[in-house]
Amino acid sequence: MLHRSIIAAVVCLLLLPALAVAADNGLFFGAGVSSRFMDGDGWYSLTLDPAITYDYPVDPSAEPYTIVGYFNVTDRYGYFLNSRNLFGFTPLLGYRFNRRFSVTVSFDYLLSENGHRVRTSARYKTDSDDPIVYDNSRLTQRVLTAAGQFYPGLWGTLITAGIEYDYLKIEIYTETNTQARMEDFAYESSDKTLGWFIGIGLERPVRPKITLVGITTYSFTDYDGDRLFFGERTDDFELDVGGFNAHLGFRYYLR
Repeated sequence: MLHRSIIAAVVCLLLLPALAVAADNGLFFGAGVSSRFMDGDGWYSLTLDPAITYDYPVDPSAEPYTIVGYFNVTDRYGYFLNSRNLFGFTPLLGYRFNRRFSVTVSFDYLLSENGHRVRTSARYKTDSDDPIVYDNSRLTQRVLTAAGQFYPGLWGTLITAGIEYDYLKIEIYTETNTQARMEDFAYESSDKTLGWFIGIGLERPVRPKITLVGITTYSFTDYDGDRLFFGERTDDFELDVGGFNAHLGFRYYLR
């Protein structure tokens, strides 16, 4: 889906007539649609203490020990999301100094991605049933970016690089239905991280003061913290929240 979005954006721009009017300079604003195909790979280091009761069996006679796990956000034992592809819209504000250089500040408002899984849980087991647990998850990511853009002078081609500030939130709602007990609870946690990205795109004038822009970037942003782990506690937790991005929109120059 992401690759189709990128190809469609590039084709639309290449089919525009080669207007002789150069892009305006000065302040501009814009908006568009965006998508991020998150890498979503992560790992964690978890120390199990037999003195603590967990959802999973731990030998009470054992010494504390550490396990290391690797996962993806779509894995059953990760966030079990339906997809790593996030879609949304992007308002932006920028300034073009001359025909070679501009700067932008933008905000990717990406829609939340949901997940669902069904499992059994020995924690609620009775003599008469194997309880079924329904887990629902939701991952939210919002991205504020500041970028510089260089125009080499080849058919409106631009090269961009910048930094991004990511807001991340994970929500997990679990419902357990057994004859002996019904329990549901919500787990919710959020955090923030910084990263950077590079990319390439096209900006083509379509009318006076209006340009159509298509950009694809790759984000190298990682989350390294302890607030988005999907278990009870962790010593180390890292998650690759960057990935490929595609943006298609317009810019309106105020002069």
